Amino acid sequence: MPITNPPFTKVVSSHGLSIFVNGNVVGSIHQYEIGHSRDATHTYEFGGVTEVPLASGEPFDIVPGNAKGLDIKIGRYDIYTSRFERAFGTQDLTMLTSQTLPIELRQFMASPDGTLNESFRVESVWWTRLGRRFSASDNRIVMVDASAVYRVLRRIG
Repeated sequence: MPITNPPFTKVVSSHGLSIFVNGNVVGSIHQYEIGHSRDATHTYEFGGVTEVPLASGEPFDIVPGNAKGLDIKIGRYDIYTSRFERAFGTQDLTMLTSQTLPIELRQFMASPDGTLNESFRVESVWWTRLGRRFSASDNRIVMVDASAVYRVLRRIG
């Protein structure tokens, strides 16, 4: 159902983080974090030979490096009917080595009125950590914490 009177805000916020498989919602995500980084290396003046007069040892330029740290962190409440691993299309992750093929994730960002702003495809995703947190002292919900690495993030819309 479209929102007829969306909130008046310019700040991007996240409300519903859903997991879809073949067009069907199979679960929700409590926390989602995706990121990557790269090194950048300074080059330095040596002996004042550049066009711009710089002191020897002063930074002259920055050379960007390769992308690294392409990782995803997901937190999800475990659900009896759709455990974490099944929600993401892998039947058994008792041991992470049970994942024999990478999965693909798609990320969609929509405005409060339902307008799709951005969409991304996360290619070649491999789970690197899967754990469950149990507690008898708080809300007693079993929380799944997972991490993955991916090969590339592509804008698709």
